[in-house]
Amino acid sequence: MNLDKLIPGAISGLIGGVVMVILDFPFKVLTHSNQGFIDLAQIFIMYQTSKGFISFFIGLIAHLVMTMNFGIIFMYIILKSSERFYLLKGIGLGLTTWFLLIIPTTLFKVPGFTIIPPITAFYHMIVSALFGIITIYAIKLLTKKI
Repeated sequence: MNLDKLIPGAISGLIGGVVMVILDFPFKVLTHSNQGFIDLAQIFIMYQTSKGFISFFIGLIAHLVMTMNFGIIFMYIILKSSERFYLLKGIGLGLTTWFLLIIPTTLFKVPGFTIIPPITAFYHMIVSALFGIITIYAIKLLTKKI
């Protein structure tokens, strides 16, 4: 595995993941939702959401590791294609990520995510598209090859 591609992809995914977490807080406060990105990561790890610093920390780390992995995947996908329309490719990859993360919660009726209100689904879709744009743009800046 080439670290010249792995590290920029992971850093780009981390940048996108941090932006997602920052955008998640106002949404949760304004809508009183318990279905944020960290909550989803907590459910993937602990099969539940819970209050407290340790639970939040586990969810945050899980979320950031997940976004770093998606950044690595984005890196390899984007480097195998042309530099044309890279922001549109970022939107598409971000929306694909959103869809792939929501599928298991629906198929396996994951507690806390069995019913997702339309505003929450729409918000997650928009932030996932932004994640794709930010991650692809960070890859472009870090590699200067796109």
